[in-house]
Amino acid sequence: MRTVCHEQNLEYLYNVWCPRASVWLDHVPSYVVKAESVRFLLRMLPATGFDKPEAFIDNLKKKHGAFEVYFRSGWKDDPLRGFDLSKLGARK
Repeated sequence: MRTVCHEQNLEYLYNVWCPRASVWLDHVPSYVVKAESVRFLLRMLPATGFDKPEAFIDNLKKKHGAFEVYFRSGWKDDPLRGFDLSKLGARK
C-alpha cells in the first residue's frame, strides 16, 4: 500500500513493490482493520510514509484502483475488496 500511495504513475505497477504473498489473502489484513481506530492508525502512520492520517487515507482511496490491474487475472483476490476505506481512522 505504501508504494502505491506514493507512486506518481499508476499506469503500470512496474516500480511498485507488490509482494506476491498478498494475492493469497482471502481477508482484509488485520492491520487494516485495526486502522479503523484512530489510535492504531496514528501508530501505523510512520510505516506509511505520510505525516497525517488524512493524507494516507486519501491517497489509498485514490490509488487503490491501480491494484485492479494487478488482481484482474481472476485467480488472485484483492484483499481490500469489499472493505470500506472510509472506515480508516473513523473509530475513536
